[in-house]
Order: sequence, then structure tokens, then C-alpha cells
Amino acid sequence: MLRRTYMIPNRPHTEPLFHFAYYDVRSVLPSGWDSDCLEVARNGGIVSSTAIDLDFEVPDSRPLRYRVTDGLSVRQALPWLWRLYERDFARLAAGFAGDQIELDPDPVSAINLNLITGDRESYEWHVDSNPITGLLFVTDHTNGEGELQFLSSTLGVVSTLRPKAGTFLLFDARQMPHAVEPVSDGVERLSVPMNYFRVSDRKDRPEQLNSHIYPE
Repeated sequence: MLRRTYMIPNRPHTEPLFHFAYYDVRSVLPSGWDSDCLEVARNGGIVSSTAIDLDFEVPDSRPLRYRVTDGLSVRQALPWLWRLYERDFARLAAGFAGDQIELDPDPVSAINLNLITGDRESYEWHVDSNPITGLLFVTDHTNGEGELQFLSSTLGVVSTLRPKAGTFLLFDARQMPHAVEPVSDGVERLSVPMNYFRVSDRKDRPEQLNSHIYPE
């Protein structure tokens, strides 16, 4: 697998050094993996559109509407993807963290499919509750659509990353707010977020978070 690591130097004593790594993982993905993920995401899951109350300022307010497929459904419909979460991708997460890591104890939130479909849909600014987030990109995007943005309170939007199918991204999503740029009508953007924890990390999840992400 190919690895590239980027570090963005923040001002001293204001924010921790933010870094992320991404990997070309196409060699471990089965034939037809992207179409299989898209089929499950299109036909399963639920539509989530509830905004989160943030305790930090963001550069803009953007709509939130996307289709999410939870980890239990992923494990049943795409067992090969769950195995990658448990094994190959977990090893990458451990190397990135420089420490032993554990999987999310809640299979519902451990791994999800997040599908954004046209009509200027996007994903709002937010932070995650787990220290290490993995993102497998399923679709390619150009012309600024569907890009992943990172925000620094001291530097503004410090980085924008263009999704590339078969790329796996790792970063500390608690430290850096992030959001997804809108996509236009007829465009599908699919990513697969995965939650990891260091052994020493607290694994409590805000009670209201699941009801936000997985509304009934």
C-alpha cells in the first residue's frame, strides 16, 4: 500500500499539530467493491437531516441531508468491508496512532456508509467523538464538488482534500472540525467512515449522537 502523510503546522500553544495520512488500498478491495457499496447505500439506510449544535464557529452554514447505512447493515451486506475494518484498516490505524487501537464497541457506529446525492446536498461542519477516524472514499470527485474540508480556528480552512476512489484517509477527527462540500444534481458521493480508539481512550459516546445520526 502507498502511504503519504501530511502535517499542517498550527500556531504553538493554540492547537495540536494536525496531521493525516492517506493510503491507496485498491489492492485489498475485491472486484466490484465500489458498485457493491453504492448498491447497499442506495437501497438501505435512512435519510438524516438534523443539524448539530456546535460549540465552535464555522465559516458558513450548509444544509445537511444524506443517507446513512449503519454498521449492523454493513456487516451483514458487505462482510468483506467489515473484515477490512477489523483487520487491514485497523493495522493502518494502529500505525498512524503509534499505539494499540481498539474497534468501536458499538457496531452500529463502528462503520457506516454515508451517501450524498445531488441537489447541492452536503455534510455540515462537525467533529467526531472518537480519536481516530478512517474514511474509505468510494467515489471520485472533481471541480471542487464533494471535497472534504478541515477547519482551524486560528488559520481558517487549512486543507481541502479531493476524494479519490480506493483511497483510505486517517485523521484525528476530534481535533479538527470537518465538512463536505456540496454536490450538484445527479452526482453521488459515497464515503465509508470508520471509528477507532486508542486503548487508553475513553469510549463513551454522547447519548444524543445516535438519535441525531440514525433518526427513526
